Amino acid sequence: MMRRQASRSLPRQAGAVRSTLHDDVRKAFERACSENDFEVAEYLLRTLEAIARRELNDSSLDRAYRVLAHCLAPS
Repeated sequence: MMRRQASRSLPRQAGAVRSTLHDDVRKAFERACSENDFEVAEYLLRTLEAIARRELNDSSLDRAYRVLAHCLAPS
């Protein structure tokens, strides 16, 4: 069983906007899809699904599924 470490405070730069883990994974997923790297996209999609389960919010997955469908659609 994995233990969750206490979150550490990261230094903030003036005016810097911090993104969430979900946002970072979503952006990486979208990039993997756009670069046709579907092996990586699959792992990132599973990560997004795990985050959605933890947050009890499946609606955040809708965009990811649409991105994947768009990338897989024949041109």
